[in-house]
Amino acid sequence: MGLYAYISDQDRINWRKVEDVELKELFDEASQHDETLMITENSFLERDGFFKKLKKVTTYTIYHECFMNAKPTFQARQQISASGTKQTVSAYLYGIINGSLSKARSLNAR
Repeated sequence: MGLYAYISDQDRINWRKVEDVELKELFDEASQHDETLMITENSFLERDGFFKKLKKVTTYTIYHECFMNAKPTFQARQQISASGTKQTVSAYLYGIINGSLSKARSLNAR
């Protein structure tokens, strides 16, 4: 059973934007292979110790938008295994890109 979120028209637009330049480029490329991809960015301040400086921590959450009969249902399925740090999200996006390219190559080889 997955985790689903109800989304608005504004969410459908905003959940496809990310501030990090490298991740944005990777997300845009992966979105060309999977149109359902969505991403949210959450930033917060964290202190490692009592007397340490605050540092900004950013986490990302990946969603896949749900459709029925090619129409949006205003639901998104959270991909928990692909959410978290920039490295985790990047690995998932590279997997989408590589999987799509591999499938295209195998179909062309037939």
